[in-house]
Amino acid sequence: MIGSIQMKSHARVVVIGGGVIGCSILYYLAKNGWTDVVLIERMDLTAGTTWHAAGNVSLADGNRAVNQFNVLAYKLYREMENETGEHLGWTRTGSILIAKTNDLLERYASRTESARAVGIDYHMIGPDEIKKLHPLMELDGILGAAYVPDEGVLDPSMTTHAFARASRAKGAEIYRHTKVTGLTEQLNGEWKVGTDKGDIITEYVVIAAGFWSPVVARMAGAHIPIVPTERQYLVTDEVPELRQLDRKVPMLRDFAVPFYVRQERNGLLIGVHEPHTPYCFLDGIPDDFGQELFPVDLERGAHSLESAMARVPALGRVGIKTEICGPTSRTPDLQGLIGPIPGLRNVHISAGFANGISQAAALGHVAAEWLIEGSPSVDVSMLYASRFGCYANKRFIRAMLSEAHVFGTVDLSGERLAGRPARASALYDRLKAKGAHFSAQLGWETPMWFSRGNARSNGVEEARAEALDVRKSVGILDLTALAKYEVSGPAASTFLDRLCARRLPAVGSIVSTPMLNERGQVMCFTTIARVEPNRFYLTAAPQAELHHYSWMNEQLPRDGSVQLENVTGRYGALLLSGPRAREVLAKVSEAKLSNDDFPWLTVADIDIAFGRARALRFNMVGELGWELHHPLEYQIGIYEALAAAGEEFQIVDFGFKAYDTLRLEAGWPIWGADFNTSQTATSAGLSRFVDPSKEGFIGRRAILDTARPVPYRLVHISFDLDGSPPEIGDLLFDGNDVVGFVHSSTYGPSVGSGIAFASVKDDLVRGGKTINCLVRGNRLPVSILERTPHDPESLRVSS
Repeated sequence: MIGSIQMKSHARVVVIGGGVIGCSILYYLAKNGWTDVVLIERMDLTAGTTWHAAGNVSLADGNRAVNQFNVLAYKLYREMENETGEHLGWTRTGSILIAKTNDLLERYASRTESARAVGIDYHMIGPDEIKKLHPLMELDGILGAAYVPDEGVLDPSMTTHAFARASRAKGAEIYRHTKVTGLTEQLNGEWKVGTDKGDIITEYVVIAAGFWSPVVARMAGAHIPIVPTERQYLVTDEVPELRQLDRKVPMLRDFAVPFYVRQERNGLLIGVHEPHTPYCFLDGIPDDFGQELFPVDLERGAHSLESAMARVPALGRVGIKTEICGPTSRTPDLQGLIGPIPGLRNVHISAGFANGISQAAALGHVAAEWLIEGSPSVDVSMLYASRFGCYANKRFIRAMLSEAHVFGTVDLSGERLAGRPARASALYDRLKAKGAHFSAQLGWETPMWFSRGNARSNGVEEARAEALDVRKSVGILDLTALAKYEVSGPAASTFLDRLCARRLPAVGSIVSTPMLNERGQVMCFTTIARVEPNRFYLTAAPQAELHHYSWMNEQLPRDGSVQLENVTGRYGALLLSGPRAREVLAKVSEAKLSNDDFPWLTVADIDIAFGRARALRFNMVGELGWELHHPLEYQIGIYEALAAAGEEFQIVDFGFKAYDTLRLEAGWPIWGADFNTSQTATSAGLSRFVDPSKEGFIGRRAILDTARPVPYRLVHISFDLDGSPPEIGDLLFDGNDVVGFVHSSTYGPSVGSGIAFASVKDDLVRGGKTINCLVRGNRLPVSILERTPHDPESLRVSS
């Protein structure tokens, strides 16, 4: 017994963790009809991090999807208060993000239209207006600021208990002071959640246990890339100047130091940040840790505190009423983790959020929608738990956090140098010696471009030259980072036939196909080579490796009739492509390579030099070529043989920048860059890869429902380029109306124009329509294309 409640022995969902996120998940599950749900908390609700959180609510971010997510949370909080009558302790204060350099001022200004497009009141203000809004501030060195009037503060404890009460009112149950002791998958796919009060059998588990989450996940054999860290803030005594104002002053944020200062009643709260990550629980979390705090150490945050006092001198004239130093959690990129845990069926995670209080309502809504509907309807790809692999251990996380450990202090969209190399092909050293510049994709060191003498280059000109060289003759790309899977077993064909939205290939053939959920959303996009009647070889974009594996793994039959293996790290892959590719390959292989013997979209195992490779007559660059997949032990030999054979044809090494240029010219969107699970096959522009006449595949009913609205569609656009191309998230306008946004973008040297994929409102999707793209403050005319600009009839690729 727990109070007067007998703990259930069965439940549809068990949520582990009674902080604000766990209680939000419970509420939205119950609100959406899943009332046979329980929450387990080892201590009291809010224990761990929530109870001592500052409660700041952020709206504006540099990422379009994050902006949308923050707005969703803001809206859901207001709806929750109205529907339940609960009070969340909400206070609207506004926020001022100060800039002391032109670069930062321009960075903040560049976010204006993107923020406004999703309904965020965001504008730039000068020093005079800053002083009017926050009269306690000193303006030394401030050039301007971004002002977000609707940001503010929630009471973390009030919000958590409001979710809990509303959940109970809808039939959910909460078991406090109940310790989870084990997670064991049963033969029928259900999970046994062991506790010190008894076991619960459940269909789904959601781990929302904050810094305890890795401990809980390990019970099921999974690794979660979260480490516990400390955070500090101070609350002052009353500030006389605040009592004289008839309003609250806005929150002040200075990410350059960093620190934040906001009003707390008639005092001030100062977020004190350290120059280095303050880790905690290095020897493990004490079993009885719940609502304790750590000793405050202001010395390590002295620069932050002194900068705050210089900016708001009133801080130095009052005493300190409260000092807080408590545990929180961090992921390698400071974004939280949400969704299925790769390798585990029906176990989800929602933890590691730097803005957990701010985003909790949206996190609960999305987690519930994921379980009930199969996938969220909003873009949360930046939060996928599948974006990190096993390489993201404690050493990796600490390396990443040594580079940036405070949200907002670094542009996370840029290239990160820490935590590398984690995964690399056998060619890494060779390509590095040849001038390769690398980027990390799911830990893999992938060559982006090759130097041509300019040590300070960003690779743009090099990538254009590489692309032209491939179009002219032949090039070779290390494609080892490509996600690779093998599906086999007596029911393999039946399994994939149910998943794939088009008919499976014949033995020796290849198709590219999306895999959908029941709502028609694109869960996977793969290229499938059928090597035997019940043996298939699948490839996908590098960033999709764990996501696609996780989704396919959840669909596997329980009887063992299908085997799914992630073989990404077992096989290398090289792309040999260009008009002279056949001639190069013929010099190192005795395989018959003519178009009659080895046509487009076929596969065969062939000898190359002294190795063996699976040759796929397929690529996304729009040229004759083969993807050559091989055991990694053969990679160096195959690469060297191809490089030597290609010398007479001026073969070039090319990188993923050129690959992106070539695929954009050829009209190939890729999962994770141009579309993801928040889009349907229709809105993602994948109708050409779907066969609605095929019966029995998941999502067919949604595909046939032509009455369903399609707000946006993925289109191919072109533009005259005078300078850098648009960036991811740049907005598209029809007059003054926002009508879309850009995904992948580049200059296409072979077609003589800029080229991109973009999502555009459905009523504007027609060839020849001209709209405008906002690029660094300027309007750039763009045209929606009716046909792919390069090789629209696929003559070159199938030659």
